[in-house]
Amino acid sequence: MVSKQSQQSAGHTSAASRDWMMTIPAEKITDDDIESFLTSIHATGAVYQQEQGEKSHYLHWQLFVQFPSPKRFSTLKNQCRKCGMEQAHLEPRRGTVAQAVAYCSKSETRVGETHTFGEIAQRDEQGHRSDIQRLREMILSGMTVEQVLMADEAGAAARYVGYLRDLAAARDLARAQSWRDMDVWYIYGKPGVGKSRFALKRFPDSYRVTDYGHPFDGYRGQGTLILDEFDGQIELPLLLNILDGYPLELPCRYANKQALFTTVIMISNEPIGAYYLNYAPDRLDALYRRIVRFIHFISEGKLKDMDLPKAGWQKKYKKLNKELTAKDIF
Repeated sequence: MVSKQSQQSAGHTSAASRDWMMTIPAEKITDDDIESFLTSIHATGAVYQQEQGEKSHYLHWQLFVQFPSPKRFSTLKNQCRKCGMEQAHLEPRRGTVAQAVAYCSKSETRVGETHTFGEIAQRDEQGHRSDIQRLREMILSGMTVEQVLMADEAGAAARYVGYLRDLAAARDLARAQSWRDMDVWYIYGKPGVGKSRFALKRFPDSYRVTDYGHPFDGYRGQGTLILDEFDGQIELPLLLNILDGYPLELPCRYANKQALFTTVIMISNEPIGAYYLNYAPDRLDALYRRIVRFIHFISEGKLKDMDLPKAGWQKKYKKLNKELTAKDIF
């Protein structure tokens, strides 16, 4: 005979829902960890707090989490595992949204504050919305069209690809009209010391340029731009615009793209002073001023923060001319 508990477990593992209740052991898990987790799994809304059981004194995080499209138990469980939360207990929402919010913000067992993330959608008890509403929310939450297509297990997105691309372009255009606070790093060192590997590990959601003939044709709105194997291929006037925070259209063969990145990592075998030698000093100063960190990879795992050829914004960092480990920087 199959127990009631086993039946419930099997039901949960085969379920797909936009709304999930989650219980996560609180040991070594901070509120910042929870927020990072919600961001990584593309949650659109959440209410959560740390609680302690009245009788068991079990310290845990209690969450109500919403997604823009139905998410399977197995998918969500794998995402929890990747974020170090493999012991999370998951159940689809059973009651109303209001009841779920109340359950995850109750005062009786609360430890600390109740936290919110994004916006909670007040759906009906079954959570029904039209496909187009659901897909629109996914795009406006920051997902790319490709990410929406991969996440939409029902396959509805395939019917609206043109609309989704237009919506994503309009979203990016609106985001691109404001000033971007830029963080520009210049990393140099001899070949084979791990410069690119460290940059890609530190900034996994990045756009890496290796072909400087048409460098931005494949750009899809990533927040970090990596100029790998840089040796002055980009004309200085364009480079100054790329490293600045003003609204910028990136030149592309078929249709220009809006620059949305706020971090630029330049990777080279030589220090920046080896390039653009035919430009006047004031133009070079304009370049150096944009660079925040000037890092020398001496050997695998051995780095050094360096002074720029002329002082830039180094006041943001204190460890100049000191040898560091990769852990100190990344």
